[in-house]
Amino acid sequence: MLRLSVTFLLLAAGMASAQPAVSPDAELTAKINSHVEAFVQSGRFQGAVLVARERRIVLEKGYGLAQAEWGVANAPDTKFRLGSITKQFTGMAVVLLEQDGKLKTSASVCEYVTPCPEKWKPITLHHLLTHTSGIPNFTSFPDYEKRMACPHPPPKRWSASAL
Repeated sequence: MLRLSVTFLLLAAGMASAQPAVSPDAELTAKINSHVEAFVQSGRFQGAVLVARERRIVLEKGYGLAQAEWGVANAPDTKFRLGSITKQFTGMAVVLLEQDGKLKTSASVCEYVTPCPEKWKPITLHHLLTHTSGIPNFTSFPDYEKRMACPHPPPKRWSASAL
């Protein structure tokens, strides 16, 4: 009985002093968070970060302010106006889809956009990627700011059919 008690005490003492194992994802999350926080503290980053590894979210967090005047913090789901910064990612995604045989950059945009205006039929995905389609940039229209203020008047009565 004494031997059993001593063994139990040694096991209990060993478990109490053992450090819990830190998962590789937790270590990665801490490293990434620390790195991003350094940029935030130096005033070189405000935004949202999403990092995934093997289809699992490792880090999803907002940093800094989304609206400085009102003190609104960034969150993982904060919406940002990205503009041209997404062009390189879109281009790469299209090239990968073409490599996988899921689309062709030589195909008409009308194969992928419906309804498609008749005048767009000769325009290819390659034209869109290289900005040679001739389709005007809607943000350069003189009334763009006014249109974006209220693009469509709200329906008189909200319903599923109005959405």
